[in-house]
Amino acid sequence: MKRNPFKSILQKKTKSLKRLVKEYNYGSGRIMVITSAPGKILWIGGYSVLEKGNVSFVTGVDKRVYAKADKSDEIHLKLSQFSVELTGKFDGHKLIFDNMTDDEKKYSSFVRVAVETCLRYFKHKGIAVSGVSIETISDPAFGFGETKTGLGSSAAVTTATIAALFELHGLSIEHNRDMIHKMAQYMHFRVQGKVGSGFDIAASCFGAIAYSRYSPELIKDIPETASIKEVASAVDKEWDYSAEHIALPYGFLASVGNFIGESASTSAMVKKINEWKTANPDEYKALMKELNNANIDALKWLRKINEIYDSDSQCYDELLSSPEDSEEFIGFKQAFNKGRLLTKKLGELSGAAIESDEYSQIIEETMKHGAFVAKLPGAGGGDNISAISLSKSAKHKTEHYWTNCVIKEIEPVPISINNEGVRIEDNGVFSDIRNIFLNNNI
Repeated sequence: MKRNPFKSILQKKTKSLKRLVKEYNYGSGRIMVITSAPGKILWIGGYSVLEKGNVSFVTGVDKRVYAKADKSDEIHLKLSQFSVELTGKFDGHKLIFDNMTDDEKKYSSFVRVAVETCLRYFKHKGIAVSGVSIETISDPAFGFGETKTGLGSSAAVTTATIAALFELHGLSIEHNRDMIHKMAQYMHFRVQGKVGSGFDIAASCFGAIAYSRYSPELIKDIPETASIKEVASAVDKEWDYSAEHIALPYGFLASVGNFIGESASTSAMVKKINEWKTANPDEYKALMKELNNANIDALKWLRKINEIYDSDSQCYDELLSSPEDSEEFIGFKQAFNKGRLLTKKLGELSGAAIESDEYSQIIEETMKHGAFVAKLPGAGGGDNISAISLSKSAKHKTEHYWTNCVIKEIEPVPISINNEGVRIEDNGVFSDIRNIFLNNNI
């Protein structure tokens, strides 16, 4: 059995107040820190992951959101993605900004809540807090302003901001990854209206994982006006989520294509599915069971494929070039496609536009043009399409088809899979991303 690198993180008890303060007092509290969290692709588990106990598979990508945190005499937030800059103060209980416009309030919501809640939590734990300056910058692959590409910028910026604040206050990412994850889940859940399974936050924290959600009861009833004691009580508990590290196998090359001029409303689709679920509980339960079983099967084959690579790389290379000769590769493809078609069926039964016949045609053509598997990732609907190819030539063929697609206008995104979650960055990387913004007049 492979060692799970997150086992110690997921099973350890939450640190006591005494241990947190000790780590701060003897830690290496920083003057400035830069962190980054990856965007994500949900390959397996769209919608079914909303139900407790169901599995999903999500990977990070090499495009990241960056957060730079400096100690300051005031609160200063700069969100380059939305051209928002705010200056205010922390009064020990909340952040105070004068004359904040509705747009500034909207676009800064995830970062504001992250900063305010973290500072309140640190103070509650006896850690000295003052002002802080936060600057966030996203890789252009996430889109600009309200243009979204489905890579999960809100989850990544929330996670990166929280991790930067932890590091700034002497609480290292590696020793506090589970706590950063729970804090990010709580804040993201709150800001986006108490919906979602949290797979995107989990990927931002841990990287490539098989994920099963936490019980929403842990945080769903916490009001916005809750005391920090109530919030701390919730996040200090041991949560019941599962995050098993599973890398996308060697030689599995990911492609992502954005549908130009298309945008899906995840909340609208979830609303329709919930309405159908309420009206048809038995049919919904049966479909979810069938879908989750297909997803469990796909993950089983994915693990086996990784095991072949670990035990016999030469044999693996042969199977990679002739996947039709491999029980494991074919098993994964069949289970993956079954899960995709069952998710499409969920959309048809509920009236949610998860995968229209037009998009199905594009997916089928994508698989005829190089892709081993393909789907509308995550919630579907048409923000983007993702595919896995088994060679560089096949990947090129897939992306060439997208570029010349006559059904929809598709723009391939230069992207690859990254199995690493939130991490420390150096100033050079941050400066490079900032220069990209400046050069594009963002």
